[in-house]
Amino acid sequence: MEPDGKTYLLPYPLIARVIATCAGAFALFIAPYELWRDVWPLNLTTPFFAFILVGGMSVGANFVWAGLAGSSAVLRFEIGSIELETRNVWGKTSRRVHADDIAAFEVKEQQNSEGPNDWYAVIRTKSGSPMTSRPLSTREAAERQLAEFQRAFAGPPQD
Repeated sequence: MEPDGKTYLLPYPLIARVIATCAGAFALFIAPYELWRDVWPLNLTTPFFAFILVGGMSVGANFVWAGLAGSSAVLRFEIGSIELETRNVWGKTSRRVHADDIAAFEVKEQQNSEGPNDWYAVIRTKSGSPMTSRPLSTREAAERQLAEFQRAFAGPPQD
């Protein structure tokens, strides 16, 4: 949580966007540049190299898409509701989730093939769209983050 105790940021930094977009553009350019002479004129190896060319270009297109369409998110907690604001290159969207739309607050473990597993604090909505925290290294850290979410959602304790 941010110091105000009501805001949680899930950033997608500009440098990451630029790197993903440039890497994708490079793959989209270099795959046909290097492999076209093995695809045309048609010969016995054309299907093999065409498969590699299409595969390389599809990876590049996905990187460009990730760079352009990936969203940063901001969760703003108010008593009884959460405002989710997402921003990408084309603008921003905002939606409000009220208390009766929330199905559960939970901690989720995600298996990693190398290294320790990641833990997340998750707010599940009844519509099925989860709001997750950044990856955390331990279950205890995820439980602390979840408790912060619940405190911000419930508001200050009443005397």
